[in-house]
Amino acid sequence: MNSKEIDVETLEKLEASKKAVLKRVAERLKNQIETDNVSASHCSHSSGNNGRTHMSVVTA
Repeated sequence: MNSKEIDVETLEKLEASKKAVLKRVAERLKNQIETDNVSASHCSHSSGNNGRTHMSVVTA
């Protein structure tokens, strides 16, 4: 296969995965709107000698 060709099977798997993710996001947004419970959070950690932890939460 030429490096510039797109493998149809791989493309189909990626498309199916993208649709599944979008469906989950849409369902969660719909649920948050219906229950009037909108929130978002993020947490990250950097390991090593100077490891840092960060967390942010937004609620409306």
